[in-house]
Amino acid sequence: MAHERSDAPRRRPGPVYDNALRTLAGDEILALCRWLGIEADPGTIRLSEALPSATQYADLLVGAGPARLAQVEFVRRPSPSLPVRMLEYRARIMRLEPTARLHQHVVVLAGGTVRDELSDGDRFFARFEVTYLRRQDPDELLSQVALAPLASLGAVKRSRDRPAILRRALDVIHAGAAPEQARRLVDVAAVLAAIHLDAATIEAVGREAAMPISLEGTDAGRVIAQRGRAKGRDEGRVEGRVEGRVEGRVEGESAVLAELLTARFGADSRVPHLAHRLAIAGEKSAVAAILAAASLDDLDT
Repeated sequence: MAHERSDAPRRRPGPVYDNALRTLAGDEILALCRWLGIEADPGTIRLSEALPSATQYADLLVGAGPARLAQVEFVRRPSPSLPVRMLEYRARIMRLEPTARLHQHVVVLAGGTVRDELSDGDRFFARFEVTYLRRQDPDELLSQVALAPLASLGAVKRSRDRPAILRRALDVIHAGAAPEQARRLVDVAAVLAAIHLDAATIEAVGREAAMPISLEGTDAGRVIAQRGRAKGRDEGRVEGRVEGRVEGRVEGESAVLAELLTARFGADSRVPHLAHRLAIAGEKSAVAAILAAASLDDLDT
């Protein structure tokens, strides 16, 4: 199977978290493999992730040693179709390298769970390993420079602990990585932290660590902005429904109050306006005011 070495792999357009983790793998492929329990030789290399037939891309494909391959998929939240997709990846990879042993892994970055095998009754098709970052001990991730960018996604008792973990991750990176590598690892840490933290918090942590982080124009910044716009749309829909209900109530009550005003004081051009104003005040107080008034002049003040 002919593969091109991936010392500088070409990034394809795709989810920003996948791209961030490909960057991490480009620098730290051996550490990443060993963390996932992949049996990997010191000469482990990253392979081209492009698979034939209506070109499909794996997130990470690794040559882990003689006749050993490993495929890793990074997902923020797994979809129900993920096990089937893993089987498709296996079929395409094994078509290229039929004699190799292939180990498949899924890394879940945020929430959700995934079945780690695909079967149909007693017919077994495939099994893969699943690592949930939310169950990983941040201290263990922080014990290695290569894994420090993942730490803010680890297990926490309280969500407010995550900024402090991110700060520790930046300190580990600053102390243990060369300047250019540190810049890349800090970028990865910022992108992944954006899964749980807002831009202001991430940038504040960067300032505290004397490793300035600006998310403007970055993948992480775009993720946070998109999430903010989505939240705004949701809040707008809720606000619209509330306003709609209020307007509907006011219209209905205005019609009832207009009839009551006309019955009590006769037809008058001021009735619609007064009925609407009284409806806004509330039906019970409006009815009381109408019954207490001697004329429309008492209400038109």
